[in-house]
Amino acid sequence: MQQNTRAISKVFSDFAEDFMKLPCSLTLELLKGNKTKLFYPVIDKKPRYDAEELSESQRFFVDYSFRMSLLNFFYTTGSFYICETPDSSLDISYEENAANIFIKYISSPNVLILTTNLNNTSFIKTIISKTKNKKILNLLKIGKVSEVQQKHEMLKKLSDELEVMCNA
Repeated sequence: MQQNTRAISKVFSDFAEDFMKLPCSLTLELLKGNKTKLFYPVIDKKPRYDAEELSESQRFFVDYSFRMSLLNFFYTTGSFYICETPDSSLDISYEENAANIFIKYISSPNVLILTTNLNNTSFIKTIISKTKNKKILNLLKIGKVSEVQQKHEMLKKLSDELEVMCNA
């Protein structure tokens, strides 16, 4: 059990440290007053027993890192991960870090299905520019688009730019 915990923690560290730029690991501890064991993140050498001990974006990316580490640990062949709008809680200083953990995940034979709200940031552009074998499903071209979206020139321009990047 300890060997598996260390192995999962190592994979978790590889993802979480790329986002946080701090030492990250997992600890497996008994839930208070119970016989159930839970993984807890250890960020900058401090166990985080409560989600409120992390910022919103840190909570999301600790969760993403944990899920991707379990997939990488348990699957010797490729797996896939579906993630909805991971960039929604990020400030600009963490966008490239966030993009890089997803790029790391798909650098092995894994598949990532990612949705994003288009905004004029580097997150999705970084992923597209550093990834091979990418496909895009542009809902602005095939979905029901609101009148606001239809009239928004910057949105159209960004949508077209990302599509060109994916098809290059």
